[in-house]
This record gives sequence, C-alpha cells and structure tokens, in this order.
Amino acid sequence: MIKTFVKSITLLTFLILSVSYSHASVIRNFQIQIAIDNDFAIFAGSSSGVSELLYQNDADWYNQVDVLSTLDFSLDPGEDTIYVLAMDGGGITGFGGSINGENVMDTNLDVAVSDDISSFLLGYNASDVANASFDARLVDVQSAFTSLVWNTSPTRSSLSNSVSSSSTAVVQDILNLDTRISKEAYIWGVEEAVLYRFNAPQLNIAVPEPSMLGVVAFALFGMRRLSKR
Repeated sequence: MIKTFVKSITLLTFLILSVSYSHASVIRNFQIQIAIDNDFAIFAGSSSGVSELLYQNDADWYNQVDVLSTLDFSLDPGEDTIYVLAMDGGGITGFGGSINGENVMDTNLDVAVSDDISSFLLGYNASDVANASFDARLVDVQSAFTSLVWNTSPTRSSLSNSVSSSSTAVVQDILNLDTRISKEAYIWGVEEAVLYRFNAPQLNIAVPEPSMLGVVAFALFGMRRLSKR
C-alpha cells in the first residue's frame, strides 16, 4: 500500500515538474506600448474566452506608455489571443500604439472590436474611467464574453480628419517613442467599454503549448491504473 502511494506521488511530482519545465522553456516575453483615452485593461485568452488579466492601467493617457514600457508580458499554454479593454470617460476616444513591436493599426492584422460591455463591469462610471482609476474585473469580462457581438472592421481615425485630431493625441507619446507607429487611432462610442481582439501569432508572440512530457506522464499513469485492474 505504502509502495503504491510512493509510486503515485513520484509520478505526480514528475508530471508537475515536466509541465513546469516545459512551460518555462517556451515562455517568450513581449512588450506592449499603447495609449488609450481614457482607461484600459489587457487580458489574455483564446478565441473562445478570456482567461487572465495581464495588466490593469492606473495611469493617465499621457503617462501610460512610460509605465507600460517597464513591463514584460507572456502567455500561458492555451492562450493565443490578446484582448484590450478600451474604456472612455467622456469626450473623444482613442486607442493606438504597438504590441510586441507591431503597430496595432496595421491593416494586415485581423482585429475585431466588441459591442459595449460597460453594463457588465461592476461599478463602471465615467468619472473613475476619466481619472484612469477604474479597475475592470476578470470575472465581469468573462460574464460579458458569451453575449458579445464582434465587428471585424473597427472604426479608425487619423489626423487628416478634423473630427479626430484630439483622439489621435493619445498616440503622441508613442510617436515620440517609436517612429514606426502611424498617426491614427481606433475610436469607439463615448463612455463605452469595448474589447479589441488581437491574434497573438500575428503579433509574432510565441504561443506556448502543453508539455509533451506531461502528456506522456498522464498516459503512463492511466496505463498503470488499467494494468492493476
């Protein structure tokens, strides 16, 4: 009995270590340099859902890039999608910048934007969003996900459009940091909260896969149980 228990613990330990080692070996850090008027949060997940909160912004838009530039991000196994929750506190909206060095405005990217999810976000109010002090909860975004309607042609705005001249001001800090970023921004409805969806591989972000050692360990464990019956 004790011998069987020890073998089971040993196999379980091997499984945990193999999964951990494999995950650590494929992690690839990436950086995000975006600015959004007024507030935002960044999530990771897959095309079918959101699984984790990567970053919660607490900086005004003119300081957002400086704060983000000091951070590195990575995805977990099973995650292949970046979601940017853009929130407006009133007035003109705007979202621009880069993810892993790729311009988010690049027309070669398959970008989609959701409908307004502000009603799902607990305590959502324009004042806190305008002050960049609103914190979006993962559970609220997950609740909203099942009823989202996606638009695969997000509205864009550029400096050549007089209506959008203020909205693209949010990109100015990024322009100073990275001259490859164009003077344009995504825009959405006033006082709304919307999700922008980006495919991680298109941004050259490494997508980690489950450990093959872990899969083998699971298989061996199952075979051992069957052989004892």
